[in-house]
Amino acid sequence: MRTTIDIDLELLTKARAFALKEQCTFQSLITEGLSYVLQSKLVKKNSQPPSHIHLTTSSVVGGLRSKVNLNSNAALRDLMDLR
Repeated sequence: MRTTIDIDLELLTKARAFALKEQCTFQSLITEGLSYVLQSKLVKKNSQPPSHIHLTTSSVVGGLRSKVNLNSNAALRDLMDLR
């Protein structure tokens, strides 16, 4: 199918040079590139987050610092601001 599009001259020049280097037609380069972009967007849109994430247990000796309250966000922020 024939269509007309406006392409930035610098991009057009680079694309033609790339097609020449890769020994393919400009048309096949545009078709392949457009297919790649559309497919990657569909994959990202349809991908599901993992059903679970495995977190490893810390192996640091000594545990928490004294007076650290993990149940209080405000206390943790205050503690981090002291560093």
